[in-house]
Amino acid sequence: MEQRLKIAILIFSIFPAMMGNALPAVAPGVDTLGAWWKDSEIVRDLVLTKDQIQQIEQAFLDRRQALNDSLEELNRQESVLQALVESGRPDERSVASQVDRVVSARGRLEKENTMLVFAVRRAISAEQWARLQELQRNASHPAAATITTVDAAPQKTNSRNVEEPVYAVGGAVFAPVPLRSPLPPSEMRSGEDVIVFQAVVGKDRVARNARILRSTNKAVSDWLIKSIGKQWDFRPGTLQGRYVSVLTTIGITFHNGKADVWWDR
Repeated sequence: MEQRLKIAILIFSIFPAMMGNALPAVAPGVDTLGAWWKDSEIVRDLVLTKDQIQQIEQAFLDRRQALNDSLEELNRQESVLQALVESGRPDERSVASQVDRVVSARGRLEKENTMLVFAVRRAISAEQWARLQELQRNASHPAAATITTVDAAPQKTNSRNVEEPVYAVGGAVFAPVPLRSPLPPSEMRSGEDVIVFQAVVGKDRVARNARILRSTNKAVSDWLIKSIGKQWDFRPGTLQGRYVSVLTTIGITFHNGKADVWWDR
């Protein structure tokens, strides 16, 4: 799968403490609503003007390449760190140096994310911003009841009823990374279809227990649920350098015969 981003989902990084509560730690809408400024229902709900939509789209376009580059660099540095940790005799100095590189790459990505969020925030009113946050909360399905934390007891999470803990993304837990995703049959697709779903990705690279959070095309979302465990491929999530099962949120936009994928980070 070509690793192209739907940059909208990248507006969810950890923001600098100097911003206080001006911007949320998870930007509203992008993780469950997709490219919300293109959704006619959300546009009507927020009463967005054409000028506001153009400003948001332009902000996205202006930072798309920088976000792509930053994400690719972070993925590359994380892969190097993973290899060092999993080597036969990990060298502490080498691992520490590589951790610094990962932290630096993540910082650059978070800066790009933050500036994109800021550009979006400037384009809309305080009332629209608050309503967008509310829409995001309503679209979300809290996953706390379906996962374990690092200290919680394991749950049965896969089709073979093998007990293993399922972790939430955050802290020492890193999200699975989609490596391959299929395209739905052409007869199912419309001009642009946006699907956001949650799934547990196991250590065996297989996604299970998928459920749709948002869909603009029911036929495509039904197809995705059936195909996710067979046709997708993932790099598993990790906890302290070892593969673990992780609950993750993934979004995918199908358009022009391509699939743009984004995911938890």
